[in-house]
Amino acid sequence: MRLKQRSTLELVGVVAGAIAAVAGAIGGVAALAGGGPPPAPKPVPQADLKVTRFEPNITRGEFARRYPESAPRALTEREGEAMGGVLVLDLGFRDFGGHRCTLTWTMYDDANDAPMGDPALVDQRAGTFDLHDPYVHLIPAVWIPAPTRVEAVYVIFSLRDGEMPCGSPFQSNTIALE
Repeated sequence: MRLKQRSTLELVGVVAGAIAAVAGAIGGVAALAGGGPPPAPKPVPQADLKVTRFEPNITRGEFARRYPESAPRALTEREGEAMGGVLVLDLGFRDFGGHRCTLTWTMYDDANDAPMGDPALVDQRAGTFDLHDPYVHLIPAVWIPAPTRVEAVYVIFSLRDGEMPCGSPFQSNTIALE
């Protein structure tokens, strides 16, 4: 039996066909094994915070009456008399993919850029939000107690899912609480 001699062009075609067949078989096995194309990258969560209004000289009791959905609980008479200010926030959350995030605030002395020494002014809860939809828009009000012995302060808000940050901290403008 004799083998037919092939031209160089025919040999290139046979080799190219064999390579294509092997590549197709590998691709088919990979697809069956779940190694198909890589999944699309997850969108990066984005959060926006704006302070739309500042209302100075508001007692905590008045805040609870005017913003009952933002008041965390019933207040004692002494708690209700505490003076502070209200920050009305405009929050937008995009692509948080089911996180349940807690917004907290810490007050800083503007003169030395340091957190206030009073524990009641550090890492205080401002609300917890279920962020299941692709875009969530909220307008909560937050009562901030007036500091003593400080002329100007600013507040930094942080967003966390448990102990993990949900995004970058937000900083308010300098606020004079009188």
